[in-house]
Amino acid sequence: MHRKRLVDHITLRVRNLEKSKEFYRVLAETLGHTISQEEADRFSVDGLMITENDQPTQSVHLSFQAPNPA
Repeated sequence: MHRKRLVDHITLRVRNLEKSKEFYRVLAETLGHTISQEEADRFSVDGLMITENDQPTQSVHLSFQAPNPA
């Protein structure tokens, strides 16, 4: 359990898990993280879980912390 976090986790539903995994893998590695959990229908990076579903999540704004704008 991560204490002092405002949000414990967020789940996003996507139509194409493999494309999403590649996007989030590059993002995670760029920010010094890795995919921490992988299953057939989901994966997670820190507190962000991505699941495959025919009805993807809509209208979400996510912002990631980075050490600099680059």
